[in-house]
Amino acid sequence: MESGERMPTVDNLHQQYGVSQGTVRKALDLLEKDGLIIKNRALGIFVKDRVNGRYLGPLLKPESLQEVMRSFAVRQTSDGWIKAPRQILNIFANEPRALKKNKIFHFQSLMINKEESGRKIFISAFFPAWVMTGLSSSQIRKIAADGFLQIKDLKGERITQTTRAWNCSGEIGEKLGLLEGTPIIRHMCVYYAADNRILLCLEYMTTTHAEIRKIKIDWGKP
Repeated sequence: MESGERMPTVDNLHQQYGVSQGTVRKALDLLEKDGLIIKNRALGIFVKDRVNGRYLGPLLKPESLQEVMRSFAVRQTSDGWIKAPRQILNIFANEPRALKKNKIFHFQSLMINKEESGRKIFISAFFPAWVMTGLSSSQIRKIAADGFLQIKDLKGERITQTTRAWNCSGEIGEKLGLLEGTPIIRHMCVYYAADNRILLCLEYMTTTHAEIRKIKIDWGKP
């Protein structure tokens, strides 16, 4: 649909796609949350003329991560030793010293963009026990504010990253201000030291945003 175009009514969409009106309303709520449509009680629903925001992609380079971190306010939500989830156990399978009495240190924080409050990143970080030796909660918060670029005197030698599309769970949706089931991007980064020990396992999820690109194609002369 074109920018500014009026969308079909809920009843029309319900009939056109053969889904319930509740499903249609939920889909429209997701589009509105993502800033793609405008609802007007008197006039109807319209495609926005201009979409603000951008897709927040992989942040593997330290300089790009630092730039992003400066534009966000970091709000810690929790920290402490927890029973390691199965996915984390698999990642640390070859790290016998990662766990402390079968537990791993878990840190969670919410990052909110200083200019666009709708742009949020939820971070869930897992620190192996050998990294946590001698670190206090205040030091962990400082590490988070620096974008997890430094842990004690160690610097990551390399990072592996897995990026997947994901449907937002109720718990994460509550933190990000999204409806349950909203499609978002889920990243899993594993930071390694020079000796291949794992420094950090970092999972982060971002709110969805549209990205507008203008690309000029030069086919050349025949």
